[in-house]
Amino acid sequence: MGSLGLNGKVALRTLAFQGLDAMATLSTPAMAALRPVLAPGLPALTDMHFSGHVVLPAKAASIAFTGAKLTSKQGDLEGDATLGLGPNLAVTARLRAGKLDLDAMLEAFGIDPSPPTLRQGLAGPLISDTPLPWGMLRGPTLDVTGAIGALSYLDQTWQGVDVAVRLKGGHLERAALKLAAAGGPVSLSVTADATAPAVPVSLEVDAPALPPALVARIAGLPGRVGGSARVQARLRATGASLHDLGASLNGTASLAAVGGSLSNAAFVQLTGPSLAALGIKVPQQGDTALRCLGLTATFAKGVGRLAPIALETTYLSMEGTGQVDLAREIVAFRLEPLAAVSGSRVSVPVVVEGPFRGITGRLEADAFDKIGLLFNAWSGGDESAACENAGLLQKRPR
Repeated sequence: MGSLGLNGKVALRTLAFQGLDAMATLSTPAMAALRPVLAPGLPALTDMHFSGHVVLPAKAASIAFTGAKLTSKQGDLEGDATLGLGPNLAVTARLRAGKLDLDAMLEAFGIDPSPPTLRQGLAGPLISDTPLPWGMLRGPTLDVTGAIGALSYLDQTWQGVDVAVRLKGGHLERAALKLAAAGGPVSLSVTADATAPAVPVSLEVDAPALPPALVARIAGLPGRVGGSARVQARLRATGASLHDLGASLNGTASLAAVGGSLSNAAFVQLTGPSLAALGIKVPQQGDTALRCLGLTATFAKGVGRLAPIALETTYLSMEGTGQVDLAREIVAFRLEPLAAVSGSRVSVPVVVEGPFRGITGRLEADAFDKIGLLFNAWSGGDESAACENAGLLQKRPR
């Protein structure tokens, strides 16, 4: 199980334990082995080494650490903390870390670090209706702040990270993250009330320059993605599952990228129906250069209206508007691509519509009334103006 060293005072009265005040060291290859001795909620840290001043009161309901230092395979921490030793995990801590592997740390706490994935198979909703593990929020009590030199998550490493988590009685009152980035500070905050059967959740993101590779990883896009994207979101939802949250989504979200690239496989996955309608063949191997990508969505009760949509790439440039219904899992877009067709660049209206599991694209010059949306006509001439029209780039001289 490891080794434990103490240098201090143990108070006894009639052979009964009355408290501990000592400098302590603890080393263990697997902290999970100490759960029967200390607390069942201990994280499964590995190759762990600890040193610091320890105070354990007579009733042993909690243990306090000051000037503590902890190293493990998952990362290193130092600072002051109080750990509750009851049946539910209780942590109050003010910490600093040189480096922290968040994927490994979440796994140590029994939390799957991978982003939620879409439901597989040919039937049922694509957005999973499996209940989320909200019950994990109903036991622990956390009041933790930390400053991290380097944080790793989903194959990305972030520098200069500040974290704050406050959880009590099933209420995630605050889970906030701020980090330094070349294009400006990135901030993210989440709240949730897990005491309700249908959990209300809020998400706010302000990222002037977020690596699209992280967004692509969360969205499940294949291959390499390079560049930088501005992401902003103010979203609210209520539900027990991802599908419930999507069906009740309210708020706004936007993504804007100028420059960069993505794999051809990811490009085809994003624009396949439009490419098929236009008869454009994109090689499976290689990358697609990205001049710009812009999306702005406003959601009300799970229905999102996207306007504008702007895209300029090696194989396809287009702009348009559309609608996505997350509850019914259907989309309807009217796009104006400017594409290389039979050696010439032409603008051809395309309708992209259908259920998530069967989205199709078709050429269409009129009869858009049945989609139930208002569309803006566009004529790009020999060059696309999608980036300029969306305000992503300055207008070029014509």
